[in-house]
Amino acid sequence: MELVTQPKIVAYIGPMFSEKTTKLICALRRASRRGQGTLACKARLDTRYSKSQITTHDGISHECTAVSNGMELDNAILDSPATIIGIDELFLIDGATDIILKHFRLGKSFYISSIQLSASGNPFEEVTKLLPFATDIVICQAICSICGADAAYTARKITDLDEIAVGGEDLYEPRCYGHFTDW
Repeated sequence: MELVTQPKIVAYIGPMFSEKTTKLICALRRASRRGQGTLACKARLDTRYSKSQITTHDGISHECTAVSNGMELDNAILDSPATIIGIDELFLIDGATDIILKHFRLGKSFYISSIQLSASGNPFEEVTKLLPFATDIVICQAICSICGADAAYTARKITDLDEIAVGGEDLYEPRCYGHFTDW
């Protein structure tokens, strides 16, 4: 009997510094080693380490296509023969979830990494819309910068930032429940 492969949406969700992007890159590399065609995309807004690579805070990287919105994501997917699509920082790509669901229904699989909450404790719409359709949700925890406990939240180090402000250790740090105070 032949094994039937079903499409999936795997979401790596958690605060900054919880190794979501590392897990995404590993999933794409594993799929590639299996001979599956892959496409990696990231938000064009995220230029922290590279404009043309998904890059972790630890320097692990993977070539990608930068997109600004759902339409550009749709075009990238349509232009690629890939059946496995990885998307880093979903929350930064307006309209991405509708495109992901369109192609998921057509049989493509997705690996997504994203924070789910802003540093103000507000859920991001793209992530909220996608999670009910995910076939696997991996909650990633960081280490609280204050006490060393598991951290599920991202805190701002600098006040007066926009709700979405792209940055790294210069702007944000992981926090546990007890030390996340911006509710």
